[in-house]
Amino acid sequence: MLTSDENDKGSFQGLLFVTFATLCWGMTGVFIRLLDMQSSSMIIFGRLIIAALVIMPLVFRDTGALKKAIRSPLSPLMALYYIFATEAFVRSTITEVVLIVGFTPLVVLFIERYYGRTITKNSIFGASLAVIGLTAFLLPSLNEFDEQRLIGDVYAFAAAIVSAIFAVGVRQQKLINKPIKIISLTFVTFCYGVILSGGLVYMDNSTLKINLLHSNIIYLIALGVISTALPTLLFGIGASKLSSVKTASLTLLTPIWAAIIGGILISEWPSLFSVPGGVITLIGLWFIITKK
Repeated sequence: MLTSDENDKGSFQGLLFVTFATLCWGMTGVFIRLLDMQSSSMIIFGRLIIAALVIMPLVFRDTGALKKAIRSPLSPLMALYYIFATEAFVRSTITEVVLIVGFTPLVVLFIERYYGRTITKNSIFGASLAVIGLTAFLLPSLNEFDEQRLIGDVYAFAAAIVSAIFAVGVRQQKLINKPIKIISLTFVTFCYGVILSGGLVYMDNSTLKINLLHSNIIYLIALGVISTALPTLLFGIGASKLSSVKTASLTLLTPIWAAIIGGILISEWPSLFSVPGGVITLIGLWFIITKK
């Protein structure tokens, strides 16, 4: 049985892993913006192939863990997240997508309550406050509504549901002493994603005509390594060390990182009216990660 110190250490490590994962995911929009590629399916296909190749040398020594990851429904779930999220970003505004995906913590709360698990008042209050803060952070950037954005929003909501189920599932496997090796789960996730997005590429022949510029190759590699392989691995490790609510709530940092990184690298700073919402989000997260 873990001692209190060991629990605190594991929780702190989990916080670091998930926070760094959100930082890496926050760079996704910038890399996609810099890519000269029109097809969302080709982007997701390319980034997942690169991510799989990066992880591949680390997994084949443990065939038992690899088989367990293949049998787990968590791998295709996370693969669907990447596909849903990318399709959402293509059709809707970045602001709207991250706002809807930001409701993941509340989805987790509903799942946890459905299974009769105890949720602290701190977590409920913090998650609700964080989502309200995220809404206030993103609302100044919302534009007019149209049909394509509605489709994108549906994809974003699907991504939120998938992400919530993944966070709950990874934690549940750890609690019942049947953890799945995260690195194997990550690799299989990318393989499922390559298969699914490859099917989308095949159905649209126009996506095969890509511009293999030197800059495109660099940004696609960065997207595959920095914003796909690394954060998925870190997120899985962190999710096994934290409660599902904490894990999902920390993902609310992603749009804040995205705003900061976008401002620094491509001069797309959020409105000053967004700052109070960002502060409220951080306060909500503080309530979630503190014990009492």
